[in-house]
Amino acid sequence: MIRLNETQISKKTQFISKYMSNMNAADSSKMDANANVSLKNISTLESEIHKDINIQVNRHLVKNKIEQLFGRELADEYERQIESHEIYVHDETSLKPYCVSISMYPFLLDGMTKMGGESRAPKNLPAFCGSFVNLVFAISAQFAGAIATVEFLTYFDHFARHDFGDDYLQTHSKQIEGFFQQVVYSVNQPAAARGYQSVFWNISIYDQYYFESLFEGFVFPDGDKPNWQTLSALQKCFMKWFNKEREKALLTFPVVTVAMLTENNRVRCREYSQFCATELSEGNSFFIYLSDTADSLASCCRLRNEITRTDFSYSLGAGGLQQAAYM
Repeated sequence: MIRLNETQISKKTQFISKYMSNMNAADSSKMDANANVSLKNISTLESEIHKDINIQVNRHLVKNKIEQLFGRELADEYERQIESHEIYVHDETSLKPYCVSISMYPFLLDGMTKMGGESRAPKNLPAFCGSFVNLVFAISAQFAGAIATVEFLTYFDHFARHDFGDDYLQTHSKQIEGFFQQVVYSVNQPAAARGYQSVFWNISIYDQYYFESLFEGFVFPDGDKPNWQTLSALQKCFMKWFNKEREKALLTFPVVTVAMLTENNRVRCREYSQFCATELSEGNSFFIYLSDTADSLASCCRLRNEITRTDFSYSLGAGGLQQAAYM
């Protein structure tokens, strides 16, 4: 066990006293005040008290790696530039990787069992929504940044059709909005494993051409295939519901990105470009990702993840679709 000296212990206890007496969590944070932390309690204190140590450990590990790859001179220059504020190291206080974009297909096969949980593969919409919330919390506990589930609405549509039929938005609209509420409000709650911050959660919405490029040949474990007509209606329903719901509560997540294919510098699917324009004119807020080919996805503000090759770029959240699920 590493023993702190009396001075170090005294400084930590003083930090606790000062943290308790400050007005809010931002004033109490010495290392990286975070706008996503609005409350000040024992959970936020525990996440703050060791950040100065984590920074030193992280910086030492990176410096050692730079020295190993490029030599001591560059490693020393890296540290000098940080301390001189010439460069900024994002989230240096966390030992975890930053963002991640996952494929949810293993979740359809094994539920939470491969992650140490007890929930097996979901078989209906209530089970899917409940287990999905657990999945997001379990994975986000292992990352400092966002978790992107780019297939969420595609899988939601699959279970909704299974339970209620293809016209579920007409026959069970209230139930569908109830499941939207369950997932969105659950994910926006503070998480103990993230220092009492909410989970950072991103989803994708597609126009018809992007959908067909990504999901052509995709097969669910029960043999069902994605249905563009019902998914398109669900995506529009979610966008409108989410925009309206934000009038009732400050719902930060999910961060929504609309992916649309382009041709000759124009969006190919005029219906979705007009839909997005209308939504923006009505105050909705979302990202738009335009691409000539569906070889990648953008899952949040600065994340572009390659899905046709195996490029490794963890700091950008590489990954996100289960290629083996395509036939």
